Amino acid sequence: MARVFLDSGVFMQGISASWGAAKAVLILGASGVFSVETSEVVVFEVKAALARSGIATGPGSEFARLIQELKLVVHPRPSEDAVREGMELYLPVVRHKADIPVVVAAVSASPDWLVSSNTRHFNARVALKTGLRIVSPPQLLRYLQLTDVARKP
Repeated sequence: MARVFLDSGVFMQGISASWGAAKAVLILGASGVFSVETSEVVVFEVKAALARSGIATGPGSEFARLIQELKLVVHPRPSEDAVREGMELYLPVVRHKADIPVVVAAVSASPDWLVSSNTRHFNARVALKTGLRIVSPPQLLRYLQLTDVARKP
């Protein structure tokens, strides 16, 4: 089964949108089409963003239910040393320091795909430097030949 590592933007778009590729990725992940993974760093970012929007994330919340339905594999937060090394290795191509822990966690997890809705920050240069296969939600659906899933009827 393919392993898909999601960044926070995919979670946020998938949770907040009524339709779209990010929502399709979450639905397909919950349906067991592929394994969904992320890092504690991403979960923290998503919870903070949802809290700012007044959306509950605690036990019994819709977010907690989503995590359970996804059977989400959560990789540990990278160590400070790993992040420091990541800064040296990736900062020239990764646009923001805040993205480095996510990149380091993804490299460590070695998924089949890193799925990001932020193609300005997670781009071809980052993919080349890290060895990660980075795609947007629509690209993942195309690669998996599931493009009809994300189209409106």
